[in-house]
Amino acid sequence: MSNWNYRIMRSKFTERGNDIDYYGIYEVYYNNNGQIVAWSAKSMCPEQESAEELIEMLEMMLRADEENTLEYDMESEGDWDG
Repeated sequence: MSNWNYRIMRSKFTERGNDIDYYGIYEVYYNNNGQIVAWSAKSMCPEQESAEELIEMLEMMLRADEENTLEYDMESEGDWDG
């Protein structure tokens, strides 16, 4: 069964000749083999239907620091059916 979690990802861009790293929290999706197959296009800013759900989502996002940081321009590790 595929699943997802929040992960910290680093994006790199150049501004005025300077390389700049930008970190954000992204949704990362895994196939049945636990391989990363996709991630959200933009960093997440949660909105939920209740304060309790918002707190639960924020706590889940805070747990993203328990994993290593991913590179936003990385290749997928597998395909959805894996």
